[in-house]
Amino acid sequence: MKPMISVIVPVFNVEKYIRTCIESIAGQTYKNLEIILVDDGSEDSCGQICEEYAKKDRRITVIHKSNGGLSDARNTAIDRAGGEYITFVDSDDSLEYDYIEYLYNLIERYSADISVCNINRIFEGGFREENIISDIQSEYSPQEALEQMLYQKLFDVSACAKLYKAELFAGIRYPKGKYYEDFATTYLLFDKCAKIAYGALPKYNYLIRENSITTSQFSQKRMELIDISQQMLDFISAEYPDIRRAAISRFISANFQIYLQTPRDKKLFVEEKARIIDNIKKYRKTVLFDSKTRRKNKLAVIFSYGGMALLRFGWDRFCSGKIA
Repeated sequence: MKPMISVIVPVFNVEKYIRTCIESIAGQTYKNLEIILVDDGSEDSCGQICEEYAKKDRRITVIHKSNGGLSDARNTAIDRAGGEYITFVDSDDSLEYDYIEYLYNLIERYSADISVCNINRIFEGGFREENIISDIQSEYSPQEALEQMLYQKLFDVSACAKLYKAELFAGIRYPKGKYYEDFATTYLLFDKCAKIAYGALPKYNYLIRENSITTSQFSQKRMELIDISQQMLDFISAEYPDIRRAAISRFISANFQIYLQTPRDKKLFVEEKARIIDNIKKYRKTVLFDSKTRRKNKLAVIFSYGGMALLRFGWDRFCSGKIA
């Protein structure tokens, strides 16, 4: 018999999306599932909807708890999970019908500890980015996988679109109350692996919403990404010095990302902007002469040499497609 897989779904105020999410999990071709729905203090009808599905499918367990955020909801479920493997699904996303089977087969084929698939990006309103991709499959050592992730190539930092051996979470939990909790955790999980398997097919459907963290207004909390990426750079420098340049590339990318989200008003977030500018100046030469870094990073570095106003101007033109 195939091993049980725990599917962990943190749920908070997503009554518009939760039925599609649950049904896409319950309808998987891989049947030996434990589906843990964590109602994280929802103020809408999510709790009742989750209970409704639990009555129809014995594989579904609902945990009701006071609101503690995404990390706390995931950690609560990890502590309860009984599966040999764990996968995470955000409650406004959905899965292709063979998502879990695809990831499990990658684990089996390569005797891997984590398997990763590609994603489909779906915008609220129905637009869906079409991914026409051949089913390229491969295996990576932790260092190779981390390098891919740091250069933002095959792997990303998201907890989703991955299947993990449950034992990897011994001693690792998501940081409670933090933005960018995936960024703080995924590289530590990769580090504990013997092998990571990759499959290019997009099997996870990621919904891009207008009120998500990535599209909402700037706040002080976003500076947590700078702290987390600094911690990752320090870790990689100590444990994987051969790919330190990749970690620098990701660090400076995080700094550009946050700086470009800050208000243009020079009187706002003065200390935060100054800290980011210092980071960029410290590492931009390394990134500029790194042949593996992303073209976007290099362009941002070039713009930054002309000052941060030029960076914003050049980036705006680049993002709007005016720079090829």
